[in-house]
Amino acid sequence: MADAEYDLRKDLDQLRSDLSLLRADMSEMVHSVMEVTKQEAGEARSRAQAELGKRARQLQDTYDQMRDGTSRVVEGVADGLEHHPLSSLGIAFGIGLVIGRILGK
Repeated sequence: MADAEYDLRKDLDQLRSDLSLLRADMSEMVHSVMEVTKQEAGEARSRAQAELGKRARQLQDTYDQMRDGTSRVVEGVADGLEHHPLSSLGIAFGIGLVIGRILGK
């Protein structure tokens, strides 16, 4: 009976030791997973910031192109009004007449 009790105590001590090692291994694994997750999140954030910067530059380029195009149109209209004031007045009168008829109906 003493031998059985001794074997049982020895088995319990071994089980406690194994559980302690398992707990340490699990803790280390959780820590490793957290580090990998942080690293991947950082990489994803860096990729997202790079893409956002790229899109912002594209948007700024498009805005600049539209602004330049609009400026050229405005300058062209201003030149046309300056060089042909009577024609411009006649065109404006005609457009006003057409709009007045459309809205009057």
